[in-house]
Amino acid sequence: MGSGVLAAIVLCCGSTIGFALLKGAVRSEADVQALLPAKVKILGTVPPITSKADMRRSRLMSFEVVFASLLACAGLVLFFLKVRPIL
Repeated sequence: MGSGVLAAIVLCCGSTIGFALLKGAVRSEADVQALLPAKVKILGTVPPITSKADMRRSRLMSFEVVFASLLACAGLVLFFLKVRPIL
């Protein structure tokens, strides 16, 4: 059972990292410089624009993710407590 859990964790982490590496998004000035020839200079950058609504939405989403994770963990604990006598 332990090896199955370990394999699931490794598979999830590996797929997440692989997806992030293969997505091909430009996220920083260094990424742009790596894509362009050495002669081309970057004239400027655009700073991230965040509004109060964006920040509020981000906090709400973080709260929802934490709440869902805690609820899922509690459900797993209850499930394992219920199944433990059978195993």
